[in-house]
Amino acid sequence: MRMGWVFKTESVIVPAFLDTLSKSDVLRGLLPVSFRLVQSLAQFFLAQRVSQSPFKQPLFTTSVFGMTLSWLVIAIVAGSGRLPSSVIVVLFLALYTFQCFNFGCNRLVAGTLQGKLIPAEKRGLLLTHGNAIGSILAIAVACRFMYEWLGGETPSYAAVFGGVPYVMA
Repeated sequence: MRMGWVFKTESVIVPAFLDTLSKSDVLRGLLPVSFRLVQSLAQFFLAQRVSQSPFKQPLFTTSVFGMTLSWLVIAIVAGSGRLPSSVIVVLFLALYTFQCFNFGCNRLVAGTLQGKLIPAEKRGLLLTHGNAIGSILAIAVACRFMYEWLGGETPSYAAVFGGVPYVMA
């Protein structure tokens, strides 16, 4: 999760991508707000269903699949080069909204699963280790690929969003 988040954050990569397609400051300004709103709405609408569901794993898997599918399609759209910029922006925003909704679902179900599967006295230590290891790996991956993907004359946002060195290259 940490490695993926380095490349898909709404505060760095996504605004730069949108700037290549549209110079609208409004789009950039609304990204963090819309992300938090859609994420919260997902949790609001699904909290009761999650609490009543006897099996949480299918809900978790579905949310992960939804996030993955969103970024895969975004990578394909970003790398296609065949669509007008305005269409790419609209598709990106729709897919980004879908991803944000799935992320909200994922956080809700993940929290529920952690509470059910990990004893309370071990959660803090596991979370600390997971964050430390995840952050170190994320920094290493960013150092390795970020310049290669975005440092040239034509940044490869498709590679960033797809998470592979040469998507659609």
